[in-house]
Amino acid sequence: MNKKLIAAIVAGSVIAYISSYAAIRFKARAIVHGVGTSDCTYYYHTVEGGDLGALGGLITLPLALLFTPLRWLEVQYWYVVQPVGSPLSEKHRKQNKYASCTNET
Repeated sequence: MNKKLIAAIVAGSVIAYISSYAAIRFKARAIVHGVGTSDCTYYYHTVEGGDLGALGGLITLPLALLFTPLRWLEVQYWYVVQPVGSPLSEKHRKQNKYASCTNET
């Protein structure tokens, strides 16, 4: 095969893979970002299959496995943007589902 054709196929495949992840992550919400907090700080980040109802496990588990490399990269991104021990963002302070932020006023 022609080297240019092979390069085009590889580039197209990579673009399709990343675009599919973006669509599934941000539009369908089949893969979601989760965050754990402790005392008004970030404790951990995760990117995993979302909750799509009764059949969600059949859909999200294979997707989560397929997109593991991109999920891992996204988790690393979150650890750079919101490192463990850094204060919660205003959005997460307001959500504070588990009442981990005890010094709220």
